[in-house]
Amino acid sequence: MVWLFSQKNSTSASRLATALFANGAGLTKKVADDFSVLFGQTVPNSLPKNGLLVLTEECQQPPPSSLPKNWLGLCEDCNQTALSLFQQLNLPVLTCGLCSKSTVTVSSLQGNNWIVSLQRGFQDINQNTVEPCEYCIGVKQPISPFIATAATAILLYHHIVPKFL
Repeated sequence: MVWLFSQKNSTSASRLATALFANGAGLTKKVADDFSVLFGQTVPNSLPKNGLLVLTEECQQPPPSSLPKNWLGLCEDCNQTALSLFQQLNLPVLTCGLCSKSTVTVSSLQGNNWIVSLQRGFQDINQNTVEPCEYCIGVKQPISPFIATAATAILLYHHIVPKFL
């Protein structure tokens, strides 16, 4: 499960969801390997044992005070508020953006083809290691580096190799 913890009118969450849906995600429906996307800041009655909590810069409410132990946090590399919250929750974090220290970053831009690099491995939804690698991704519409890298990380977490965004 991917929890886009943001306001309903969040531009980042909307653009990220569009990229995920184009690659097989289902809106709160199981499509592949429990690949569902939950929007909003309301804590559901139950959470699966594995998932990704995505905090965007637009998030104004703190996330829940606890999550199952196999969850990961995901945020933009420069989002200090989210990084602090993930540290308080004791969650491993996938950072995304243009920083050379990010877990997922853009290593090359060539027109509509971007090379997105996973620089450090992480545990996927089944607790298997996703190894560092580069992915050539076709970009169909204007997209920010954060959305491209976050969508790549989320897709890889669910065993989907991103082809286009």
